Amino acid sequence: MSLGEIVIYGAGSIGSTIGGWLTPKYQKVYLTARGEHAKIMDKRGLTLLQTNKTPERVAVRLIDDLAEASNAKVVILTVKNYHLQEAARDISSKLGDRPTIVALQNGIENQRVLPEYFSKVIYGVVGYSAMITKPGVVEYQTRGPIYLGTINNKPEYSTEEICQTFNLGFQAEITSRLQDTVHCKIVLNLTNALFTLVGLNFSEISSYDKLATMASKLVNEGVNVIQAAGYREYPFKNYPSWRALRLGLRLPSSFRTSVLKRSVKHALLNSMGQDVLIKRRKETELEFLNKYILNMAVSAGMEIPCNRALYNLCKNLFNQEDFQPLTIEEVWDALKVC
Repeated sequence: MSLGEIVIYGAGSIGSTIGGWLTPKYQKVYLTARGEHAKIMDKRGLTLLQTNKTPERVAVRLIDDLAEASNAKVVILTVKNYHLQEAARDISSKLGDRPTIVALQNGIENQRVLPEYFSKVIYGVVGYSAMITKPGVVEYQTRGPIYLGTINNKPEYSTEEICQTFNLGFQAEITSRLQDTVHCKIVLNLTNALFTLVGLNFSEISSYDKLATMASKLVNEGVNVIQAAGYREYPFKNYPSWRALRLGLRLPSSFRTSVLKRSVKHALLNSMGQDVLIKRRKETELEFLNKYILNMAVSAGMEIPCNRALYNLCKNLFNQEDFQPLTIEEVWDALKVC
């Protein structure tokens, strides 16, 4: 089985893990990356570090420009939503409409942008977290999964072959319910903004009890919104079920606190936190995740006060020149509607 050349476009944390996992099993994988991370990978290889396990070094193949892989059959697009238009134009200008695009962004923005440029797009929902801890070194928690699907929920554009190739290096599976899968992941990502705001896994947390309560209410509001819009639960392997999320609101706060502490004990800084707290970017996925759910709520005539208060707070603070995480008490007071 061979798909031909595979290019991973934008090898940050997710793209690097995919490249590192596939390269030993598939000989035609190429990565595009920028900055010091790219320089170190090119010189010393990529170091993959699964939490609490022995590091693995992989000699990945880097290219500076897509022109070096003009015969690429598959392009795995791992840039963030705010770089999506630029990336799509670049790929289209150099490779045309020949390759199949595997789009691994959060949310549904890629479903709006990419069909303008490409006729063959497979959408992927990433079910694991990863982080560049220093140039050339990427830490991750689990080896996948990634859920692959198409707009019409049929295995078009070599979906099955791509999934089989992915499974050579990490866990992947095909979903026949793409929109359910995407929207369930959006809801689970609503807490990214909250955890960034308080610096979870970056700063000291004074009250896990209040943090767990706010997180639970945010996610449950989101579940209510997407359920009202007709989306059904999709069972993610590494995330709690809707039933567990709803139970979390009714059970004693000590239970929520215990669950949160266990889940973040070895957790990595989420992707929004990496953008805001490490890379000091003002561009985030706040509009593509939190604002998207707010707009859905408006369309459904629903009030989600906790999510609205969080969005407004983050929208203001994340644009500051030198944003510093707030204390739990400051956020708790600001989100008193929760």
